[in-house]
Amino acid sequence: MYPQGRMLHHFRELCVGDYLAVKGPKGRFRYQPGQVRAFGMIAGGSGITPMFQVARAILENPKDMTNVHLIYANVTYEDILLKEELDSLVANYPGRFKVHYVLNQRSFIGI
Repeated sequence: MYPQGRMLHHFRELCVGDYLAVKGPKGRFRYQPGQVRAFGMIAGGSGITPMFQVARAILENPKDMTNVHLIYANVTYEDILLKEELDSLVANYPGRFKVHYVLNQRSFIGI
């Protein structure tokens, strides 16, 4: 969690055993293989999880030649989740999967 994070103060007030109701993204989208030539996604932080699942489903389907482009934002390099897995998709699907990492703060490790 980050000091200026929107939810930090709320999380601090929770006690062990408290419940927190959450819901996913608004709206629904039903993807059909080959529906579009390219599929663009934007994710931040832990929001990468569903995007990673969608990207894998598209890329691993031999009948689907859709290109996938992902912009993935984090605060620092160290915050990047699934980096090895994303880089593996780039390597395994050259020209079909592109990921652009965006950082809010510089860190000592370069990408």
